Amino acid sequence: MSVSSLRKLFRRPVATQPPATRQPFQAIAATWRDGELLISGRLIGPRRRLVLQEIKSGREHMFRLDVKREDFTLRLPVTALSSFGTALPLTSGDWLLRGCRWIADELPEPHADNMHVFTLHKDPENRLTLSVRPNFSPEERGSAAQATLQRGFYEWHRGQSIRDDMIVFDSQRGKRYSCNPRAIFEELRRRRPDLDFLWISADGQFSLPEGARTILKNSREHYEALATARVIVANTVTVPWYRKRDGQTFLQTWHGTPLKTVGFDSTTLTEQRRPALERISRDVAQWDILISPNPYTTQIMRRAYRYHGEVLESGYPRNDLLKAPDAKERGAAVRAGLGIEPDKRVVLYAPTWRDDLIIGDRRRRPYDLALDVKTARAALGRDHVLLLRAHHHMATDRAWRRNDGFVVDVTEYPDITDLYLAADVLITDYSSVMFDFAVTGKPMLFFAYDLEHYRDTVRGLYFDLYAQAPGPVLRTSDEVVDALGAESYEGHRDAYAAFVKTYCPYDDGLASARVIERTWES
Repeated sequence: MSVSSLRKLFRRPVATQPPATRQPFQAIAATWRDGELLISGRLIGPRRRLVLQEIKSGREHMFRLDVKREDFTLRLPVTALSSFGTALPLTSGDWLLRGCRWIADELPEPHADNMHVFTLHKDPENRLTLSVRPNFSPEERGSAAQATLQRGFYEWHRGQSIRDDMIVFDSQRGKRYSCNPRAIFEELRRRRPDLDFLWISADGQFSLPEGARTILKNSREHYEALATARVIVANTVTVPWYRKRDGQTFLQTWHGTPLKTVGFDSTTLTEQRRPALERISRDVAQWDILISPNPYTTQIMRRAYRYHGEVLESGYPRNDLLKAPDAKERGAAVRAGLGIEPDKRVVLYAPTWRDDLIIGDRRRRPYDLALDVKTARAALGRDHVLLLRAHHHMATDRAWRRNDGFVVDVTEYPDITDLYLAADVLITDYSSVMFDFAVTGKPMLFFAYDLEHYRDTVRGLYFDLYAQAPGPVLRTSDEVVDALGAESYEGHRDAYAAFVKTYCPYDDGLASARVIERTWES
């Protein structure tokens, strides 16, 4: 498909933008070169940086302008932005070039790469917006095209031979290269480099090591892969159109030991949960093997998801890294990659999401960060670094997002397991991160500021946090800061040991091997 025809396929973004004010950048030319958007123009004010802001979420990228007298040149490497040591494309969405006004006649043609189509638009006030969309062909784009693919293309491939050498991996519905699927893949690739490893990618937001390839979610290649692959490995519900056929194995790794109630055990916000439960019920019927980290989780998953198939109590493969001989060196490398000095004490804050923030058609209410970052900075700043990891379901107020030496936003960091290695202490609330972090033996604090509301109205809990928590349960931000300053958690040593014995019985660094021996070598 020629790029000249791409513009017709994308409507201008429909979004609320700030009112038109005096724009400091007047753009007079734009062109694409080697995957970069080059914009040139006249500088009206003193600003030397331009902010690219995603209109829906508020996420920002800042770019420095090359300025000569009153002229500027701006290079936007939108197909290869630097992100935690790798280069990734701009995420799908509508991105406002804040303060930039288009004063020329013609806009450049859209630009396409492997995963995206990038289209520059101007609104009636001549403000510039860059829309980023998945690079679907006309046969893949839209609900009608998808329905046609499912009825024809997918069904035809379901009648073809299964490829014994093909394995499809899906982590968080194609969002990341992470979690249990990543650990299984890396161990399997070491043992069986001859296999064809495919990773589903929803938006091109991860890179893969040598020996694997990505395929765009809901593309024809995706349909063909799920129709013919020997094994599908996923850590959550897969696409609704998938139907397992005879000869395939669906390995469901799941993604956490539950403290908060899940599935049919959840008795709050029932109408809101109904569509998700219907989707997962269809998915559960296709699972061949479910990985479980401990007997406690096995019992809950069978009941909460009405699963009656095989459960492999192997421990979670993703935790193998936490027991690896080079875990300390890996942690130091992660710190260095984040620009953290070796003598700093690293605190990881990883709260879970709040179901009641989802309204209507899955629109999200803002989430106000409960931890008082300003107070924490004043009390701990010189000796500490605070890694903030917002749950991927949460839309935050984003006031804390800019890294300043004390705060480092790691919400988009590819795999949280690396952050466990880098951290000296964890702050969480009701998240399953507590069960994984316990493998490290490092201290934990539990910031349960909304415990009663969360337990009785939002989600519900399987056990009394005060009774079992392997660390202090704190109710205010000041208490959290004080506890971090004290750096003493001796009173919770016995509770920590009991917690590990109950919830981490198989975390010995060999979980991936056990899964592979059962699935590929039995």
